[in-house]
Amino acid sequence: MKYTVMMLLLCLGLGARGQIDSLNNAEWFRLKAEELIRLEQVNAETEILGASQYAQKLENVPASVIVVNQKQMKENGYHDLSDLLKDLPGVDVIENAGRFGEYYTIRGINGNDRFLVLIDGRKLNAMSGTFLSVGNSISLGFADRVEIVYGSSSIIYGSDAFSGVINIISQKTPPKTNYSFSASYGSFNTLDVSSNAHIKVNADLSLVFYGRLFKSDGFDNEPKNGYEIVKDYQQPIANEFAQPINDHNAFIEARYKDLKVGLFRQYFDEGNARGIQPSIYLYSEENRWIVHKNIYWANYQTTLSNGGVLTTDLSYTQHQQDKDTRFFRFIAPNDPSQTQNQFVTGKDETVKGFFTYNQKFKKRLDFIIGIQYENTHSIPAYANDEVLGRPLKYQGSVVAQINDALTVKEQKIGAFTQIAYTPFEQLNITAGARYDYSQLFENTINPRVAVIYKPVKNSIIKFIYGTAFQAPSLFYTYEQFGGPTVVMIPNSQQNFTLQNQRIQSYELDFTQKIKKVGRINITGFYNRASNLIERRLYTQNIFNKYFNTNTAGLRNENIGSVEALGVSLNASLNLHKNFDAQLIYTYTDAQQKVSESSDSTPLPRVAAHKLSVGFTLRNLLRYITLSSRTRWVGDINTPQASNIYPGDEKAPGYLMVSLALSVTKLLPYTRFFARMEHMIGGNNEHVGIFEGGIYTDVIPQPTFNGRFGMEVNF
Repeated sequence: MKYTVMMLLLCLGLGARGQIDSLNNAEWFRLKAEELIRLEQVNAETEILGASQYAQKLENVPASVIVVNQKQMKENGYHDLSDLLKDLPGVDVIENAGRFGEYYTIRGINGNDRFLVLIDGRKLNAMSGTFLSVGNSISLGFADRVEIVYGSSSIIYGSDAFSGVINIISQKTPPKTNYSFSASYGSFNTLDVSSNAHIKVNADLSLVFYGRLFKSDGFDNEPKNGYEIVKDYQQPIANEFAQPINDHNAFIEARYKDLKVGLFRQYFDEGNARGIQPSIYLYSEENRWIVHKNIYWANYQTTLSNGGVLTTDLSYTQHQQDKDTRFFRFIAPNDPSQTQNQFVTGKDETVKGFFTYNQKFKKRLDFIIGIQYENTHSIPAYANDEVLGRPLKYQGSVVAQINDALTVKEQKIGAFTQIAYTPFEQLNITAGARYDYSQLFENTINPRVAVIYKPVKNSIIKFIYGTAFQAPSLFYTYEQFGGPTVVMIPNSQQNFTLQNQRIQSYELDFTQKIKKVGRINITGFYNRASNLIERRLYTQNIFNKYFNTNTAGLRNENIGSVEALGVSLNASLNLHKNFDAQLIYTYTDAQQKVSESSDSTPLPRVAAHKLSVGFTLRNLLRYITLSSRTRWVGDINTPQASNIYPGDEKAPGYLMVSLALSVTKLLPYTRFFARMEHMIGGNNEHVGIFEGGIYTDVIPQPTFNGRFGMEVNF
């Protein structure tokens, strides 16, 4: 409750600036045409931070990167990170995926725990490796741009930079103080309120405040297609069919010369039942996944007299699974009058420091060296069952019992270096490696090599090779649950040790700029992941403490692998300062093995073909900016165990149209905006996130979602 009050005060009291200034008040609106075009473009001169942890020109970055700037986010109506990710090439997404918010697969590598989300280079994912809950809890309202780095990036970030890195860069300090307030209302009784303040105290000191509240009833797919059982709910849960959303964000930073001190808060509170059988789990507002994270930091960056850049960063991260997180599980199948709670516990506290030094020697050579240290105290998810043998909230005397019995301590040290050499103007060669040491898991070395060649003017060819690893998370090590016919036995109770998961990535990236009006990027990629952790039925007879009987037993093992190859085409056209268009096509062939002895099968939740066509029109009738995207997703791979799509049968794809509208200058300092997404064809029941058992084969998706709102800048 105290955090809700804090956020309301922040949103309503600060009255701050929103994502981007209204057109009539924005600096770019007053520029000349040729300057406007230059600002709109994300070009080869754009500096990227997320690929190597120092500023590099996009053309020299040793990775395949997409940059979405502040203006593009506004024109396309991207309020959340989830809005943006759906429009990216090579990304497959399942919305309303319970505790995940959305479930993502990037270039054939699935899982929200296998890509990193960074806030100004600081890790938002749980240090213990628990999957990332996205939903509407990662706002873009404070962002200057978002950098999407595809492929393996363990050379810079260590564990978990498996399929990609998404770096959200906060807005720069403006020339003078400004504020804004934004509010919108939309489908499913959704209210989104935010405020932003950039306070310029003097030439050396500035303050940034951003706060955002998102509340919604959540998508309601009505009691049908397997959900009819909710009509039989009895007291005290009669007539309940609710999965509400109550998320919020805060970003606060003080900047004094070369020093930055700040806080970022993510709060995810969303329904937990989506994708789980309604005959087993209640679709009630009490059945929810609640996690909150606070990142505190102090950062000092300075340029030395020799041109070298020295960066020191110290942060403290709190990741907390709220004590009210729970599953409401039916004791007797198809008898919703009998229920029991299962509460979830999980907690990380991490102190992290890193030091980097970057030096450039004229135009021929630059390098970076870095050292990172982490000290984490964690309580794994489901720990209350592990200690107590029964589900109780993480409160009162239970806290001390769990803390004493199951606090896991880990120290990590990572050291890396990367050198980029340009023997002549057309050629750049980058090579580097990182060593990671852990008290708990296997130590590892991960290299990266990139060759960048510019055969003719405006042409860039990149060959990129890299590796990454993912240490077995405490979630996988301690995961446990029980059903009437099966029980998950945590590895912590067995003489069985999980190993690091590994991936190798190969990319061939070609970019051609066509004068000043167009750009074509074609990327071929091949990812090979091995030693992946999968669930395995390892015994037919083991004691099930949840139901006091013997049932089959599951456990996690390193028995999976994935091979994914594909190609991505991204073409943009800028014929006029008031018009641009874009076409994106991705082909992905992803094959998995769920055990060492199994045959390869198509990776579920992946569509081989995806196509997106869009355009943006500016200054329509002097007041209007219109942006539209049409996204076609082809037939989607399904699990082999699916009852709805048996064997190799694929689920039908769909066609989604989005439209964003922005109206300015009708009123001083005010911008009106609207956005809608409408599924106009295809299948709105997407493939479920897990196979069979307590999980549903499909998850219904909304066919329409819209919002409208107003932003005031002053």
